[in-house]
Amino acid sequence: SAIWLPLQLAWIDWMADPRQMRRRTRGLFSGTLLFVQPLLAGFFEIAFYAFIACAWFALLRAGRLLRSERAARPPTVFLAKVAAAPILAALLAAPQLLPFLEVVKLNIRAQQERPGYESLKASALSPVELLTTVSPDALGNPAEHETFDLADRAWRPIRARNGADAYYFGPMNYVEAGYYFGLPALAFLLLGIPARGPGRGFAWSLMALALAFALVTPVYKVFYDLVPGARQVRTPFRWMYLVLFAATCLAAMGGQAWFERIGRPGRWRKGIMTVPVIGSLALFFGVLALLAWPGPLEGWARSWLDADPRAAGTFTTAAEFAGFLWVNGFRFASFALAAAVCLAVGWWRAWSRRGVTAITLAALALLAFDLGQASFSFYPHVDPAMLNRTPDLIAKLQDDPGVFRIGRFGPDKLLYANSSVLYGLQDFGGYDSILLTDYLRFLEAIEHQHLAKFNIVMTLERPGSLDSPLLPLLNIRYLLTHKNLEHPDWAAVPVEGNVKLYRLRAERELPRAYLVGSARPVRDPGEAIAAIKDGTVDVFTAVAVESAEGASPADGDPSEPVGKATIVRYESSSVEVRTDAPAGRWLVLLDVYYPGWNAYIDGEPARVHRANGTFRAVKVPPGAHAVEFRFEPARFRVGAMIAAACLALLAGLGLAGRGAGRSAPPGTSAGPVSAAAALPAGTPGIEAPSQPRGEPAP
Repeated sequence: SAIWLPLQLAWIDWMADPRQMRRRTRGLFSGTLLFVQPLLAGFFEIAFYAFIACAWFALLRAGRLLRSERAARPPTVFLAKVAAAPILAALLAAPQLLPFLEVVKLNIRAQQERPGYESLKASALSPVELLTTVSPDALGNPAEHETFDLADRAWRPIRARNGADAYYFGPMNYVEAGYYFGLPALAFLLLGIPARGPGRGFAWSLMALALAFALVTPVYKVFYDLVPGARQVRTPFRWMYLVLFAATCLAAMGGQAWFERIGRPGRWRKGIMTVPVIGSLALFFGVLALLAWPGPLEGWARSWLDADPRAAGTFTTAAEFAGFLWVNGFRFASFALAAAVCLAVGWWRAWSRRGVTAITLAALALLAFDLGQASFSFYPHVDPAMLNRTPDLIAKLQDDPGVFRIGRFGPDKLLYANSSVLYGLQDFGGYDSILLTDYLRFLEAIEHQHLAKFNIVMTLERPGSLDSPLLPLLNIRYLLTHKNLEHPDWAAVPVEGNVKLYRLRAERELPRAYLVGSARPVRDPGEAIAAIKDGTVDVFTAVAVESAEGASPADGDPSEPVGKATIVRYESSSVEVRTDAPAGRWLVLLDVYYPGWNAYIDGEPARVHRANGTFRAVKVPPGAHAVEFRFEPARFRVGAMIAAACLALLAGLGLAGRGAGRSAPPGTSAGPVSAAAALPAGTPGIEAPSQPRGEPAP
């Protein structure tokens, strides 16, 4: 979703050309295709930030057009096209956007109380995190497992105060906030402060605005109060994406200014570049001196520990923290010195073409190496052949032919959320930014889901949860744990390795699809959950249905056999069940109820009821029947029709634009031209474009 922003801005700049403004529909087709890409990529929050940047850029370009004498008319057409492109893009992405808007309404965040401005500061980027823009491990690195002992000048295994084998005390460091910018890039940015370049004012203003949002200043409160849907965005630190994008633009301007002056020494240039070299040399040797006399560094470390509870809970002593700070300081000083020397060499003397090439390549290589070393140890370097190995525990689960779910008991993060999908296993939990309200409330009635604030549903940790009358409805057949599970309902399964596997006894298991003979009508999911917990509804023999219509006890003698339900096909968007019962029964499917799931009995539509708080139920007549559940979301179909209409409109606009280009009067260009070429000859301050040799002037 992020990578399209440069092309989007380039398109807006193209639309600001006076020639493009004369063609009302020219460029809309390409602009729509550009703006739809971040939406189709699926990260709507980042796409929204990119659209904000585009809107700001368009407003600045419109202001520039108003001030320009070259603009023959107000930039109304330009602004209309820039506004139309994302609107058309949203229509084109309707098959994805409309279902998303539906699920957002069912998200737990939509049901929660709107957090106030003060509570948002808890998820803001803290000023101390800005240290990671110049020192990647300033707040720790969970992938580094050794620490430097200043006293012995040796590396030791990490044993943090909190028991971890790594130092990690940053609020979001290395989770979603790895914001290292690179010291050579920072040097280019500083050189770019006086440099001129297209979009310089845009980059500086965007960086300031996005940083104010990331830090949750009062400026962010205006955005939070006025923009619809902002209350579901709890990650203001992600505005750093635009901060770093703007900083990259400025660094590019500074890098270009540095490159254009390589080999052109001057007294002021030599002076400018000599100062940072001397400063970085002093810093480098100062850091080396602390290796021999660490006392001052330990004093600073002690002050930091006194002021920062997170750091104090990580490091056992000030000397240990001082060793950590020294390593980061040495790395910072080394790359600062390398960047200063590399850039200074280019301006200290005149160079031949080969010298200019060598210095430029050295600067690029240093930039790449600096960015690479910052996070090299964090990313895993693992032989992918490990994915082809199937552990004994996984093989045991895969050998079970039934339709069931797995779970975990205890706080350990075994088979981490969503990784079970790699092995074709169904899990009662997972990781997703959108958690359905009804499902999470059902789980909360069993046990508090303390990881839900991180969008994770994963474990059962209380022994009492195993006795909850709600637990069988999750269809958990196997539990993974590091503990010995002593419970009469769960039997150990012998497996190799250090993870223990337990299977639910057959008589205590509810199948994924089963029949019951009676139903109790309830008003809402809360009433259904309460009825199950207090024993009013026994989920093995009855179902709590959220509708009084048709929810009376089913026909037939309760003493008769209830009948049989068998899953004959189970797919992600379609489930087929065969039922055979002597009387009317309720078919309960232990999959989450959601709009768009339709049921068909022998091909005829049937109503799907919300059952037992969050699952599905269908009333089936006596005898043998085929019941099929199909996921047929209406919003997707509507979105597909909207997208098709939008495509037809875009095709028409594209043809109209080409036709306008072909019918352009003689002497004019149908394609994009420079602003200078579009002006009358002799316009002050504008150099006329040269004519190709051998061709007469028009």
